[in-house]
Amino acid sequence: MLSLSVLKEALSYVRQAVLSALKSAEAEKVIGVGAYGTPSRAIDLVAERAFVEYMKQHNVRCTILSEESGVLDINGGGDLIVLDPLDGTLNALRGIPMFTSSIAVASGGDFKDIYASVVMNLLTGDLYYAKKGEGAFLNGRRIHPSSINRLEDAIIDFPLNIMKVPWYLQMIAPVMRRTAHVRFLGSVSLSICLVASGALDGFVDLRGLLRIVDIAGATFIAKEAGCLLDDGKGEGFNPELSIKTRTSVIVACNRYLLEQILSLLSFKK
Repeated sequence: MLSLSVLKEALSYVRQAVLSALKSAEAEKVIGVGAYGTPSRAIDLVAERAFVEYMKQHNVRCTILSEESGVLDINGGGDLIVLDPLDGTLNALRGIPMFTSSIAVASGGDFKDIYASVVMNLLTGDLYYAKKGEGAFLNGRRIHPSSINRLEDAIIDFPLNIMKVPWYLQMIAPVMRRTAHVRFLGSVSLSICLVASGALDGFVDLRGLLRIVDIAGATFIAKEAGCLLDDGKGEGFNPELSIKTRTSVIVACNRYLLEQILSLLSFKK
């Protein structure tokens, strides 16, 4: 099993590389297409290469599932690392201080097999992490979700990019109308970690577009913190850790809030 200390040090290495690269005008240059068929910018590849380089240099055996390069066996392969080297690329390039690097480590091929994860806010250095059965932490301090139990009092993050899903706003509108404060931060993993720490009360993305690299690390941290996870259909949350996975997720601070969200949803398109 990979240790948390190795994962933390790896993300610190990534942070140094990313912050240095952001000083260059070349950071935003599109230089290829990633494993998901979306454009890869120079800064994305800097982040991924830094992580891979760290693991190779420290003789860590692992198999990496990454947004940019797909599946990579490092030093002969080993436990699965689900990596989003840079979540919030546009935020990073535009100077919005909300972008992360996110990793989850699993002994098998499903979400339930994750045993550790680390998410770092690359600008501030804030480090969220969790180990299975041991709770979740932010910079060494144990974290818990908020106790808000009414949508009318809640702060919830709703990703609202709807170009591919024009029906989505109509579906989610009943929840948004009841929610006291709506946010859209532009970094899925950071938003979910903020739910885990009690800064936000929920995260709702039911577009069916989320990749496993986007959410594996942060949702595990949220679960260990005490949040509830659901696929939006009341069926729990256990996606496959696969490059093919596209999913939805609700992260709620408690059951009361989750039940209110689910009761208001409509999947009619």
